[in-house]
Order: sequence, then C-alpha cells, then structure tokens
Amino acid sequence: MAESGINSEYQSNRNGNRRGMHPNSRKNLKPGFHKGKSGNAGGRPNPLTSLIREMIDQDADYIAYGALPTDKTWKQLIARAILRKASDGDVSMVNTLLDRLEGKVVQPLGGEGGKPIVIKVVYDGSD
Repeated sequence: MAESGINSEYQSNRNGNRRGMHPNSRKNLKPGFHKGKSGNAGGRPNPLTSLIREMIDQDADYIAYGALPTDKTWKQLIARAILRKASDGDVSMVNTLLDRLEGKVVQPLGGEGGKPIVIKVVYDGSD
C-alpha cells in the first residue's frame, strides 16, 4: 500500500504505475524543449510579406500608371525604379542602394580614443 503525504511522487496508482510514470503521462512530455532552439523561429507570418515574396519573381503584366505591358518581372521593375530615383538625386534611394550593395555601415562601439569600454563591478559586502 502506498504512503500518503510527502513522497507523493513515489506513490503507485491502482494499476501499479508510479505517479507520473504511466506511458500516456510520459508521452505528454515529449518531444520537449531543446536548449538553444526556438519554438517559433520564423516568428509570426506576415501575409503581405508572403504575398510579395510569392509575386516578386513573376512577370509583371503592366507597368504602374497604366503604361504598356512588359516582359519584365516585378523585381526588375522595382530595381529600375530605385536606380532611376537614385540617379535623379533622391538621397533615400541612394542610401537604399548603398545599403543593399555594400552593406550597412558598422557603428563601432568604444571608449575614449577607440579603446575598449571597461566595466568594473564593485561589491561592498553589505548584502
């Protein structure tokens, strides 16, 4: 007969299984969480982004503002528009191009004279 009280984790049920050791109970614990892995690595899906990614490589059946049909993809039309605006002097499009082509400029972090930042932690022992 099982003891009652403190050691309930070792108690057996009427079928002789220890508490929490029944195969159905164990099955609920699997697969479990794995260290360093996110349960939702991709994050919440964005329907607009998904639609754009789906359509970007398709042939564009028209150019904006009702111009003639084209044999270009949406990606090619967007690239052309960015290049055209950048060449007309649009600074934000120039920055967009440079960020895409060269990568964003890294902002270095450092202390005085470019030296590393040193953080000192002092305990006063009054805990």
